[in-house]
Amino acid sequence: MASAHDQIRNLIHQYSEGIDTGRFEIWAELFQDAEICVAIGDNEPVVIARGGDLAVMTQGMIIYADGTPRTRHLVSNIIIEVDEASGTATARSYNTTLQQVPGHPIEIIATARYFDSFELCGDAWRFTQRLIRHSSIDGVSRDFTGDMSRHVRR
Repeated sequence: MASAHDQIRNLIHQYSEGIDTGRFEIWAELFQDAEICVAIGDNEPVVIARGGDLAVMTQGMIIYADGTPRTRHLVSNIIIEVDEASGTATARSYNTTLQQVPGHPIEIIATARYFDSFELCGDAWRFTQRLIRHSSIDGVSRDFTGDMSRHVRR
């Protein structure tokens, strides 16, 4: 059996894989018992999805002829802290989103930080929350945001 750290790391990467491959049912499975929140800078987080109902996250997303949003979500600098006694864990990481659509070069369209919470359910870890925070480590909003017009409808 994979270690807690490996299981949690896999969950984090499955989120990105679900987006990049256009398999949004992966999201519903990953977050069936969790919520997704967003925050800008030091503002309080806002819950945007709960219990696998991720329509709010996908309804404005532009899907191309290949069935994907033509993105690559690169998650790095993952720091995982596991509390075996309580069966809980947290992780924080960086996300850099690349996109390449027909007629345009590959470009960075966004960066953010993920703050995740997990719980152990039987022998498997699962998400309880993902906070997507758009700010830098020191709280000053310095995230890179590129041209999102080919990724989401606004």
